Amino acid sequence: MVAHSRNGIVASQTAERCPERIEGLIYLAAYLVPGGKSMMEYAIEDTESLVVQNVVPALDRKRALRLISLFKHPLWRRVLPAILPASLQTHRLKKEAYKKALYHDCPEEITKLADALLEPEPNWAGFTPLQLSEKNYGSVPRVYIECLQDRAVTLGLQRKMVGELPCAKVFSLDAGHSPFFSQPDKLAAALIASAAALA
Repeated sequence: MVAHSRNGIVASQTAERCPERIEGLIYLAAYLVPGGKSMMEYAIEDTESLVVQNVVPALDRKRALRLISLFKHPLWRRVLPAILPASLQTHRLKKEAYKKALYHDCPEEITKLADALLEPEPNWAGFTPLQLSEKNYGSVPRVYIECLQDRAVTLGLQRKMVGELPCAKVFSLDAGHSPFFSQPDKLAAALIASAAALA
């Protein structure tokens, strides 16, 4: 299974639920978050991220820390999405930041495509702590592909996450956040190498 960006948390939780159906996990500039922690705990520390700097509504660190704390409790995870205002239920990236944050090394037509395709994203998955066990999630081998020019999930954060949750192998691409657009041939080679490392 290959996961990019915030979909890393989806892949991890899926591996926890059905490890027998997944031969390996390949994280592509993705959030690699250990059990008991949430994606937002890492995102708010990535102060160089152009996504963090350009998200709407603006990421208020004090409010984010409060929500992270509340979402550690199952009761609040059920209640908060029902009572918080609509303005806090989703977030989006400013359109003027698409190119510099996500596609700076991609052809211009990709940014135009993003204008048509990118939509607001729900907030609460990012605040929900992952429930991962060594027995299930820990039994699935994982590989990380870091993107050296990433301005969304910056290289410093990628390496911090891999340091906390080591992978069998780490590959590097000299690319921004979207190598499937900027250098698909090199990404394909890295994916093939990653699959071999998981075998």
